[in-house]
Amino acid sequence: MTALPLEFEPVKRCTKCGIVKPRPDFYSAAGGARPFSECKSCCGERGVRRRREQKAEVLAHYGETCACCGTADDLSFDHIEGGGATHRLTDIGSWNMTRWLISNGFPDGYQTLCRPCNASKSCGDSCLLHNRQLRPARLSSE
Repeated sequence: MTALPLEFEPVKRCTKCGIVKPRPDFYSAAGGARPFSECKSCCGERGVRRRREQKAEVLAHYGETCACCGTADDLSFDHIEGGGATHRLTDIGSWNMTRWLISNGFPDGYQTLCRPCNASKSCGDSCLLHNRQLRPARLSSE
């Protein structure tokens, strides 16, 4: 009996966790020929770790607390002058906001807000929860 080519083997050992798993538990490279060396679970963990590191980098630049209420929980990034929905549709596309901010050199016009304050600001330039104008000091003097 001849051995099957590697791409047709029914199981594979993950190079990260060392567990032998069925081939469908591995992503395949473009064209589907050869499976990745790490299983889907290990690839997912690496992606989660990378996204956490990227978010920490953006928070270090724009602030690690909400510019409105000061909380450090459930933070997001806000377009100070509005237009976030249009920006996400036209410029960012399938990228996430964090990666876009990093790759564009942390442009001015963005701030850190918690999700509740950011959502309440969606209809204007102030937080409806705390009735505060949200203009960072570095931009208000321009």
